[in-house]
Amino acid sequence: MNEPMLKKAMDTLEFLSQDAAARMAYDARMKALSDEKSTVISDANTVIWWILKKSTQRVEDLHKFSTFAM
Repeated sequence: MNEPMLKKAMDTLEFLSQDAAARMAYDARMKALSDEKSTVISDANTVIWWILKKSTQRVEDLHKFSTFAM
């Protein structure tokens, strides 16, 4: 493991375990970041679903048109 990362994590843990207010602020920030990440992922999934739906409709429309022309 990367030693500077490990040291930073240990320092953060030590600081947070000594100060309840800092720990609460840290937990709130981590929750906010997690919530934001979930929102972004949900929004991305919605966009992907919409694109796939529109693509499928276009393929079906092309199929209908090509069948009609025959």
